[in-house]
Amino acid sequence: MKKLLTLGLILYVGVAWAQPQVLTTDEAQKTGLLEKIKEKYPHAQVPEGLTPNLISDKLKAFLPTNPKPGFSIFLQVLISAEGKPDYVFFNVNSPAAMKDSVTKMILDSLPGRLATWRINNPAKQAFQAMEGFGIGKVPEPRQLRTGDSTLVTLNDARTYQDTLRVKRLLLNQLELSQVPYELVYRFPNLEELDLHGNELTDLRLDLARLPRLRQLDLRGNQLGKGTLALTKNSSLRILNVQANGLVDVPQAARACKGLTSLWLGRNALTGLSSRSFRKLKKLEDLNLYQTKLSTLPPGVRKLRRLEVLDLYYNEFTELPAAVTRLRRLTHLAVANNQLTELPPRIDRLQRLHTIYVHHNRLSTLPSRLAGLNQLTLLDIGYNWFTNFPPEITALRGLKELDLSGNNFQEFPQPLLRITQLEKLYLRGNPFLKENAEQQYGVLFNQIKAHATEVFY
Repeated sequence: MKKLLTLGLILYVGVAWAQPQVLTTDEAQKTGLLEKIKEKYPHAQVPEGLTPNLISDKLKAFLPTNPKPGFSIFLQVLISAEGKPDYVFFNVNSPAAMKDSVTKMILDSLPGRLATWRINNPAKQAFQAMEGFGIGKVPEPRQLRTGDSTLVTLNDARTYQDTLRVKRLLLNQLELSQVPYELVYRFPNLEELDLHGNELTDLRLDLARLPRLRQLDLRGNQLGKGTLALTKNSSLRILNVQANGLVDVPQAARACKGLTSLWLGRNALTGLSSRSFRKLKKLEDLNLYQTKLSTLPPGVRKLRRLEVLDLYYNEFTELPAAVTRLRRLTHLAVANNQLTELPPRIDRLQRLHTIYVHHNRLSTLPSRLAGLNQLTLLDIGYNWFTNFPPEITALRGLKELDLSGNNFQEFPQPLLRITQLEKLYLRGNPFLKENAEQQYGVLFNQIKAHATEVFY
């Protein structure tokens, strides 16, 4: 009996020891734990073959599925070189009662569920990953902007007398399930209509009655296929329909001949096709953030005036050649994908001055990147570089370079030849050990002598 008790105690202690330490982010900061261990777990790309949602699926297994109010959770997961979750820090965003309840559920249940959980970590290096997700509708404090010619309440919209003076009607985050058309049309000189963060399932605007409307914000509603209609117009410039239920570019966008900015992020755009971009000839800014895309249809090349393309948080393993036909492109944002290379003919984008391609799987850069004479910012942090890309030394206009979180075992000597940099980021590389200042201080000072800020 005594032996059985001893064995049980050993097994219990073993399981307890195997459990990760799960704390709220506030507690980890308050106790100093976060600061103490952060150097041991650099921010890094999640190893190949793993979903970015390392822990969130485990949480969703025991959290409520349709809570009211809803909540969002931000996670910081610290994984050992052996693939074991050592620490999980989290923050719950919700009103106090729900926040306390969800926090207790996580603290009680998550450590045990992760006790035997491991991942394949071929790099054999400790790393940390960030995750975030929401369940239900998360109440947020209403964002209010005030100023001349601006109304922000339904009551003001009903009672304000000088209707010709009003230029901005901001009815965001009011839990509206229907558009108050009778109020909207009171103000024929409207330039901005903000209805974001409501519960709209249908919207049909006659823009002939709002001939000066330039900006329409509908993000965070429940609009889907066929539920958004705008009459033909030449006034609207900015249309924001992020975080709805869209699967394609809405027909309403193509009714806006003067549209320059279209923000479609956080919609699952599974129906995107070459036809999607018809009649958007004046588009300059296209946001496709977190839209579950792994490719772009060839029709994207028709956007000949496009200057800004945002493809953050998608599933691209390569960028289609059509992107290099966007000759006016100045900003290319393709971070947090699975890219292993950039387009060979990226040099066609001669106006490009900003590239964000951090958190991908790049280990080389295309040789023709050296021909981007206007490039001033290049962020290739958290990729798989082990050797310094020689193309970078040819970028004479480069002002900001981020090499953080790669796999440079030694200080990249070619950096000494890049004298025009204003900012250089090197954090999270293997060569930056505890004695980095002592070992590389002379080299850092050589770079700083050219008025370059160095972050390491």
